[in-house]
Amino acid sequence: MKDSTVELMDRHAEALLAGDGEAATHLVTADPEQTALFKTAARVKSALAPITSVAPRAEFVSKLKHQLIREANALQMQEVERKESWVWLAVGLGGLVYAASVMAMSVKTALWVLSLVLLAMGWRKRSALTQAKETVRP
Repeated sequence: MKDSTVELMDRHAEALLAGDGEAATHLVTADPEQTALFKTAARVKSALAPITSVAPRAEFVSKLKHQLIREANALQMQEVERKESWVWLAVGLGGLVYAASVMAMSVKTALWVLSLVLLAMGWRKRSALTQAKETVRP
């Protein structure tokens, strides 16, 4: 009995969706409450038909379309700006690392050159000491 009720309700809903209100109201059931329910559903569907079949005005559709496009563009621009801020942050951090590396290499190179200069000065003094005319006694 329950399966037949479900099938009956399914046929009624299909008839209403197909726009065949007359076939939906003539479904025969043994239960008078179901019959009254089906008739009420058919009347509600027929009463709502003019409301659901109204198309929006072209001006409204055009306005809504432009508004949605503007909002979508604004959201897209915000997302691009947010991504650009991360890119600029990464560029700034990369620049700081680069500057620190160049400074460290400059210091290392300066110390290397200084050690060469000091080494050269030490060799010059040593050669002067090896050529001393007097010997140093302990």
